Formats: sequence, C-alpha cells, structure tokens
Amino acid sequence: MRPHWAILHKHLFACLFVLIVPPLVSPRPLRAELISVSGNGDIINPALVDAGATKNFFQDTGPSPKIHGWNEAQGVRLDRDVYVDITTSGTFNENSDLAGFRAAKVNSGTLVDSHLLYYDPKNSSRLQNVTFTFSGQILGVIVESDRFYKQNRGWTDYFLQSDFLGNPDAIYPTDHFVNRGLELGSPNDAITVSIAGNTITIDDFRASNPGDQIRVLTMSIPEPSTFVTFGVSAVVVALYRLRRRRDRD
Repeated sequence: MRPHWAILHKHLFACLFVLIVPPLVSPRPLRAELISVSGNGDIINPALVDAGATKNFFQDTGPSPKIHGWNEAQGVRLDRDVYVDITTSGTFNENSDLAGFRAAKVNSGTLVDSHLLYYDPKNSSRLQNVTFTFSGQILGVIVESDRFYKQNRGWTDYFLQSDFLGNPDAIYPTDHFVNRGLELGSPNDAITVSIAGNTITIDDFRASNPGDQIRVLTMSIPEPSTFVTFGVSAVVVALYRLRRRRDRD
C-alpha cells in the first residue's frame, strides 16, 4: 500500500502546485471601481472614448454638462505616501476645512485603486447633488491643486504628484495648471464626502475654464475567483495531510 500512497501523494502535490502557485506568481486582477452615479454624471471608459485630465479637455456644451468619472490605476501597492486633502467624512466649503500641508495621506504600502472625476463645461455652468459610488471604501480624496503650489511649500501639487496613478488610456498634464481642482468657498464649490463608506457627493459644483477635477483613492478588493482558488487549495492541503496520517497509521 505504501507505494500506492506515494504515487497518490505525488499527484496531490502536483494539484497543490497548480492551484496555489499561479495566484502567488501571477495575482488575479483586483477590483474596486466606480459602480454607479446618481444625478448629472456618467462613468466612462478611456479605452473606448476619449478622456483626459488636461486643461479644458472635454469642453462640454449644452444646457446641462455632466461630471465625467473614470477608473484609473487599479490594484496598485503604493511605493510612496500619497498626500490628500480629505480622509474624513464631512462637508468641505472652504480651503480651511481641508487637511493642512502634508497632514493627510494614504500610506506607502497600501493597496489602492484610483478614480478621477472631471467637470469641464465650455461655458460657466453649475451642478448640484451628484453622487458617485465605488465598490471599495474611500481612503482619501484630492480636491485642490493650487493651495500649496508656492515656493515655501516646494511647489506642491497633489494632483500632479499622484498622476502616476492615471489611466494609461487617458491623457494627463505634464505640468501644473491653475485651478485644476476645486475652488472652494462661496460662490464657488462645495463638496460632501462620505469616507465611512464608498460614496462621494458633490453638493455644489460650479465650473468653466479650465474645468474642475477630483481624485478619489479607494481600497482594492480581490476578485472573488481569488478567494475560490485559495479555498480549493486549502481543501486539497487538508486532504493531503489526512492521507499522510492514515498512511503512517
């Protein structure tokens, strides 16, 4: 019987190798995407339609231009801290409501997905109460490009510094441009962010040239198939150990 079990052990080991090693050396894609929008917004795919975060990219016309949202880099383990303006829930009406210089960040080593929202009407326009929902929990939000872009702050632009998280099918600026983000303060923009969950609501959005952008970083969620693979692997391991104990007995 021992030679028979020895052969079986080899087959079980081969099964383990096939089931366990591929997820380790070639991880499954990760998923944490924009899943819905309520109000005057849409979700676009830069692989299928033109998209970009450059100045005046969309120049939308018509009576009610939309806020465009798209997924950027997915499943990125940060190799640096990414500084953001918001990490807590609340209503943000003024720049003074935002975190101070490098006071809020998503830490290096965090597995994240990035998303961009861009409101770019050709003529001055206004939107209210637009909510985007993500499949992953919101970790941080960037809404301002100019407040630290000064010499004593090292010409810091949170958008420009995080553009490495951009979508490869979209176009991104190579230099800072004024008013890329929101201009908080009456009669300009106001924003409500739900960090405890996975939604971001723009209460009041006014824009013209060059448009206004928001970057949202969310927590990555492994594909369900990854959990299934590891579950099957665990069962095979348990059977293998059981057979070995029976063989010794």
